[in-house]
Amino acid sequence: MCSYDNVLSVKLFKSGDQIADPVINLNTEETVTLTFDELLLDRSEGDYYYTIAHCDADWAEETLLVSEYMSGFSENDFQTIKYSKNTMIEYKTFSVVLPNPDVKLKISGNYLIRVFDRNRAIHKPVLVKGFSVVESIAPLSASTIPNLLPPCDQQIDIKVYHNELKITDVNYNLKVRIEQNSTKIPGAANPISAFIYPDYVDYTRIDRNRFQGRNEFRTFDTRSLLFNGQGV
Repeated sequence: MCSYDNVLSVKLFKSGDQIADPVINLNTEETVTLTFDELLLDRSEGDYYYTIAHCDADWAEETLLVSEYMSGFSENDFQTIKYSKNTMIEYKTFSVVLPNPDVKLKISGNYLIRVFDRNRAIHKPVLVKGFSVVESIAPLSASTIPNLLPPCDQQIDIKVYHNELKITDVNYNLKVRIEQNSTKIPGAANPISAFIYPDYVDYTRIDRNRFQGRNEFRTFDTRSLLFNGQGV
């Protein structure tokens, strides 16, 4: 989410792969990268800084102290700023890699990074993006059963093994989220357990884990501008 018209090209991704989801493992060398451009129009340039907030499974901000989920400063400036060269509109590119020496994350979970401008009178974020930090303490297995469904439908059967966790209420403490190409799936985002066993939970429910498949790519013919090709 971006609230300023002169801030464009906002991207948050796993470092090294710009099309990868911003998901990293805790206590590893993996990082996420946030970048955005500021168009240098007639208005004054921004003085940007960012903050980090820890969220629950539903991306609601939790009431943890900053020192409980990260070490470092609560507000940090952007150290990497690059200016455009030979462009019709001048702009600056801001980027930051997380974690970094100023921000070290202590626990897993969902995180929101908010960018503010000190030059704005209203204390409102310029942009807000989210990333996730994971720990492999609850392995899961997933399988699809496309042959038993209509041609356009898909279903995912999931088992979550929680024997390393101390869970009293599986339906309350465990949350399974199914996404399709980083997009929430209506009716399948938070499936309800079907069978509960001592070591794992089975989410095989045909009424919740079933959704329509989609094609990420579209075919169209652009070999000629003189006539309409296939899909044009």
